[in-house]
Amino acid sequence: MLAALGRACARHHWVVLGVWASVVAVLLALAVSFGGAADNVFTLPGSQSQDALDLLQEDFPAAAGATATVVYHTTDASTPVTDASVESAIESAGQTIAGQPDVERVVDPSEDPSAVSSNGRTALQTVLYTESIDLLPERGAKAFDALEDAVEPARSAGLDVHLGGPLSGAQPSPLDDEVVVIGLIAALIVLLIALGTWWTFLWPVAGALVGVLVGRTLIELLERVVDVPTISGVAATMIGLGVGIDYGLFVVGRYKQAVVDGRSPEDAGAEAIATSGRAVLTAGSTVLVALLALLVFDIPAVTAIAYAVVLVVASVMAVAVTLQPAVLGLIGQRAAAGKLPWERRKPSNPLGARWATLVTAHAHLALGAGLALLLVLAIPVFAGDLRLGPVSGSLYATDSTQYKASQLQSDAFGPGSTDPFLVVVEVPAGDTDAQDQVSALRTAIGDTAGVASVSPAEFNSAGSLAVFELTPTAGAQAAATADLVSTIRDDTIPPAVAGTGLTALVSGANAVFVDLDDRIGERLVWFILIVLVIAFVILATVFRSLLIPAKAAIFNVVTILATYGVFVAVFTLGWGRSLLGVPMDVPMLSLLAPVVFAVLFGLSNDYEVYLVSRMREEHERDGDAVRAARVGHAAGSRVVIAAALVMIFVFGSYVFQPGTVVKEFGFALAVAILLDALVTRMVMLPAAMTIGGRAMWWWPGRRRADVGAPTT
Repeated sequence: MLAALGRACARHHWVVLGVWASVVAVLLALAVSFGGAADNVFTLPGSQSQDALDLLQEDFPAAAGATATVVYHTTDASTPVTDASVESAIESAGQTIAGQPDVERVVDPSEDPSAVSSNGRTALQTVLYTESIDLLPERGAKAFDALEDAVEPARSAGLDVHLGGPLSGAQPSPLDDEVVVIGLIAALIVLLIALGTWWTFLWPVAGALVGVLVGRTLIELLERVVDVPTISGVAATMIGLGVGIDYGLFVVGRYKQAVVDGRSPEDAGAEAIATSGRAVLTAGSTVLVALLALLVFDIPAVTAIAYAVVLVVASVMAVAVTLQPAVLGLIGQRAAAGKLPWERRKPSNPLGARWATLVTAHAHLALGAGLALLLVLAIPVFAGDLRLGPVSGSLYATDSTQYKASQLQSDAFGPGSTDPFLVVVEVPAGDTDAQDQVSALRTAIGDTAGVASVSPAEFNSAGSLAVFELTPTAGAQAAATADLVSTIRDDTIPPAVAGTGLTALVSGANAVFVDLDDRIGERLVWFILIVLVIAFVILATVFRSLLIPAKAAIFNVVTILATYGVFVAVFTLGWGRSLLGVPMDVPMLSLLAPVVFAVLFGLSNDYEVYLVSRMREEHERDGDAVRAARVGHAAGSRVVIAAALVMIFVFGSYVFQPGTVVKEFGFALAVAILLDALVTRMVMLPAAMTIGGRAMWWWPGRRRADVGAPTT
């Protein structure tokens, strides 16, 4: 069936190209007309933090609206913010902001003495909106832009002014397109070296760009009906470019070899899709399955990220098995023409053959050394240093207004001031002692270790709901802040409300992410089991083997643990993080943790499928499993190394993007591919296939004597 598909696409290439052009045009038109906008508003149904926010929205909407914090800082140490000229500039900006749409009121520093720092150089202005962020125009983007315009005169007056708070934190962090282009140029150089002809090296990148374009337009349509975090588009583009170029390389490389061997363009297209195309579909399917398994967490933002990446990966898969053979059919025999000097001198892969011979000759040593290296790299995970953390202003690019606002506020008012907790208290109807009881609760919370301050409580008009903020002493990324949420919920609140009838719920950004961590921990085992079982079934069905998918699952998990270990060493323990432009030790973002696992597991199977497919072709020739491991690995190693370098350059380019969140994702994926390709697939895979021998190809119902015989 796949051969027929490849032959038809190569034969009717103009038809296929026309269909793809039409699809792209229609989707672009739909995206322009009906596309939505991404946001960073996170919800977590069924959690205490979300229950508190829902209560506010229902019974105290005035306290449920979006907020923003404008941070004013005097650049002249001799001029405090209480200076008449500075106060005038701040109040003028506040009046402009107060007249903007959807602004309920503005609280100037002159109204709140606690909003002025002890050294008198920093002041906070709070902006209260009538609607939550997701209900503001363009999900708060217009309100944020309006704030920027309103404070510009204050900047011109010599004040250092930056925007913080939830509204600013919900805005996307801009990317540097030049960095992505540099990554693509590096990928093109690798493809030119690997494919060796002027007629072939461009098409894997071109196909990946088409697939990503289609996927991104579908994401914009998804944003119309679903809250999609801004990291979704970044992750989908990053992964789509990486796997799309790899899939294209698999198909183009096989087509070129078939043409060199004397096949006609149609037969070459059929062979490329029947072999490499099959590997693409198998590997891509494991990526899709791993991503869709994320739905088990029931976290809307994680689900949205999964859907976004699925759309792009499915698009690049479709491009690889339909558009690529059509383009190659148009190129025809020229795919083998225009060879570069090194391709003319050395058309085979002697280095790969020598390496495969060396590894298979010392299989036990190679397997042991590879496993030992990965387990050593995973030590930070086993030591318990892997922890999760929330989104905060400190994760934005260091030249962004959000990051600068976070740093100014943290320096002036304490590290916990940028992300306060929110305590929502339900009051029984007719309770005349409610104010005293809430006051006693505030006192108990204020006396808790790790709490810097507690704000006065505000009651709704019915007196049924009270709300106040508490400021932790530590910053959002500190482990102590996450522990404080549990301490207040489990140790402080229960005795403080005992016998009062009050129900107190802790919410706010930190609490949401603590609940997110708990949700991930509760369902992580089920998620891993689902991914392992379905991936096992896919690989077992394709290769007609039980040991091959079992071995792949073990290797994948060990590789992922090693990747996490390297991540923790760099980002959390700080080994060399300054080289990446990360200003502080940070944990892995909670929102990314399950997504990273799913993506890494799926991508780990790409090279496994391609190499084992080549081994299977050799095994079917004469049934010699050891020879198949050596020859198949030698035949596929050059393409796999090239594909891995492409992914490393593409993913690695995102490490140099502004913003810690994007750096985390790019770093994790780049390290995973590096370890997977160079250690797991180049060393451990051929060693394990050699040690296992004929047993690796055993399948229930197949006679043992047939395991070593050619299969059809």
